[in-house]
Amino acid sequence: MRVDTSRAVQTAQLILNAQPQAVKLQTLSTLRAPFYGGFEGTERAAVWSGFATKLGYPSVPDFAADQTPSELQTLLHDHDADGLAESGTEFWTRYQGGLQEVVAATRDQGTALLVVDPATMRMIRYLATGSMATREEIAPSAVAVVTYTGDKFTLQASH
Repeated sequence: MRVDTSRAVQTAQLILNAQPQAVKLQTLSTLRAPFYGGFEGTERAAVWSGFATKLGYPSVPDFAADQTPSELQTLLHDHDADGLAESGTEFWTRYQGGLQEVVAATRDQGTALLVVDPATMRMIRYLATGSMATREEIAPSAVAVVTYTGDKFTLQASH
């Protein structure tokens, strides 16, 4: 069973509570964070260090710079002893389905607020810019304004 943490919900509720007009929070299971299977709860630095060493990279930054977000997720999938982690393709197919639901439910395909985890933000930024996100760009307080047309992301602003 995949149980999501409440961080995104808490963050979204804080943002919505600060709005002058009441806005109802809606959640979609298709927009949850990537599932890491047997790697869930494991310190990310230790996992990437293990992969960097196993694959012969001189350092974790060298390893990370040579992988797209989807490839990183697929590495977890391919090496998950439990066989439960989503591949990059599985995650992104699920997530895009959720984005399509949001677009369809948004009046005149207008504006929607999505609160996402760092792995998802890393993927969205990569698809929008073609480059890997910096730590600052995916920090817990980071805000990105992104346009999604149903098949393409465009980064409008980043704070």
